[in-house]
Amino acid sequence: MDDARSAFAARSSAQASTATLLGQVMFLVAVAIAFMALGTYVGRELSIGTARILSFAGFGMLIASAFVQRLRVGPLGISWLYATALVIGLGLGPVTTSSPTTRRRSRRRPAARR
Repeated sequence: MDDARSAFAARSSAQASTATLLGQVMFLVAVAIAFMALGTYVGRELSIGTARILSFAGFGMLIASAFVQRLRVGPLGISWLYATALVIGLGLGPVTTSSPTTRRRSRRRPAARR
């Protein structure tokens, strides 16, 4: 097993430390979450039907990235990640405005008896 590891290490031209790699991945995740938050903010006024279609499209983009190797690496992979996060955020937009805590309830007060 050590031979396989040393052969792999010899083939790799640059080795990154675990902390560096974790920092880069967390940065990409943070930017993706920012794109999702932006999509949620922009998509607040979409109809529920449009949001449902966008949610399915975002899920389809996730499935596509699992099967298409070019969508996972390089600049195209990063762009695809951000586009997926944006589409999922757009699908979440109307859900955030239609929650029961954000709706105003009109309460009628009974008329005063004279």
